[in-house]
Amino acid sequence: MSTAAATTQETRARETLRRVTSGLEGGAVAGIAEIVKLVEALAANSLTISVSELAELVEKDVVVTAKVVAAANTLGYNPSGVEVSSISQAIHVIGFAKIRLLALSLMLMENAERTQGAEAQRETATLALTSGMMAQAWAEGQGRGDAEQAFLCASLRNFGRLLISALMPDDDRLARQQAEALGDPDAAYREVLGLTPLELGYELLKSSNLPEPLLQGLRQFSPTMLEAATLHPVDELLVAAEFSVRVSELALRPNLTPTQFGDASRDLVKQFGKHLRVDGDQIKSMFERAEQRMAAFGQAFGLQTMSRSVTGKLSARRQNKPLPGALPSVAAPRPPPAVAPLSSSSTAPGEAAGPPPTAASAGLPPPAAPGTNLPGTVPAEASASAAEPVKERRPLIEVLHETVARCAEMLGQPVVNEEAMAAVISAALLEGWAAEEVVVLLERGKGSFATSAGAGKRWREFRQKMGFRRDERNVLGVAVARCEPVLIHDATDPKIDPYLPVWLKGGLQLYSCIIIPGGDAKNSNSVLFVGWKVRQKVALAPEELRSLRALLGMVLTARRLAGV
Repeated sequence: MSTAAATTQETRARETLRRVTSGLEGGAVAGIAEIVKLVEALAANSLTISVSELAELVEKDVVVTAKVVAAANTLGYNPSGVEVSSISQAIHVIGFAKIRLLALSLMLMENAERTQGAEAQRETATLALTSGMMAQAWAEGQGRGDAEQAFLCASLRNFGRLLISALMPDDDRLARQQAEALGDPDAAYREVLGLTPLELGYELLKSSNLPEPLLQGLRQFSPTMLEAATLHPVDELLVAAEFSVRVSELALRPNLTPTQFGDASRDLVKQFGKHLRVDGDQIKSMFERAEQRMAAFGQAFGLQTMSRSVTGKLSARRQNKPLPGALPSVAAPRPPPAVAPLSSSSTAPGEAAGPPPTAASAGLPPPAAPGTNLPGTVPAEASASAAEPVKERRPLIEVLHETVARCAEMLGQPVVNEEAMAAVISAALLEGWAAEEVVVLLERGKGSFATSAGAGKRWREFRQKMGFRRDERNVLGVAVARCEPVLIHDATDPKIDPYLPVWLKGGLQLYSCIIIPGGDAKNSNSVLFVGWKVRQKVALAPEELRSLRALLGMVLTARRLAGV
């Protein structure tokens, strides 16, 4: 580049920075300035930002405040059922980091669903949130402790794009057109604006006192980074964020056929797989985790148009299907690819969608299933290879997602009934688990639990007998005392007979069951009982457990709202 050209580009870059800064300060685009401020709070060290400061920032937007508080009560973040009525209380109950990501996720979803005008702005907000969730899913799948930081790095790599599409739509449109013609987006943006969207975001956030590791994650990616035998720790989050943005762009691109997506995703695995320890199965796992989180946010925030659009695309991509609403290709049919785009494995009905059952095929240890196995039962980990379900049914996780959404709607009604909600949950689980009996029990007095509602043929006969006290030495008391699920695969095993209440075998005649306590170890005040009349290995995956405890928390919230 000549000296004159470099000077011209530098001048354009300064002008772009001036226009964007001026637009933000003047509140030119509703919602964007709040995201900028929240990004600064998100990025800063939590030790230097007080709870009251973060609460004050979030509470400036009444809609955001109401929805974050609602999510804190119903989204599985608050399984103990402690009533949350303010941002400050939500921070204390469910944690500083989770509230920060909840608020940022909500603001991005609001921009993606509610923005009037530029389609590019909606697309960019969607991409930012999807990229963050993909990176978070990658970090969780790798067992890392910096999943929040991975979310931030990936979502903030789209920050400059969001600002340009919101504040400079005409220039953004011109740069996009030139990018298509040149085949080089970075060159096109430098030609029009003097700098790339990533460089713009970096320059703006550099002055926001970002922690150095996060700022390093917003640098320009170079393929030469992947030539090293191993990644430097400083570069690893940057590379993971770049990968997450690229795979999200592919997943959301409407004009890619399943075959084209498969070819492109395999190319990404070849380029990034060694250093990030990902293959087709891990990408599928990332899609599943992001899909579930996006669906949960959409249900809790009441922004299901955006969430369904994304989850529909992610689901189609991991199943190697055309995107919803995509026009059929008119090109001549191509022979099927020699290698499946992602993974040929699939989730069996009733198994959790995340963590995926494909971990073993990727050379990783299988995830441990939560729960306490009493003497005479097989380890919960072994229950992943459970026998065929007694009845054909939809995947349990799908039923759980629908039930969480339905209960969230019930909590928003003028009149809330605890028993009605418990009955809805029981009926849904009877279908989802193909069980014979499902019962919800709640603490009514000091340590005394009684039946709230249930589903099945015989539970009403034993409704009064199913109560128990938390200090009893039976399977229900053990579950509550430890606040851990109890999985019983064969109730006829003599080793566990002393721990079984009379009504379980002799009354309901159940031989396999799962007992799930809600709340936490200090305040476990609800129990879900599910039973079968056949002896079988029963399974409970982490994602299922989180949803089930969220449902128990909703029942307690309903009881509190009803004034019981």
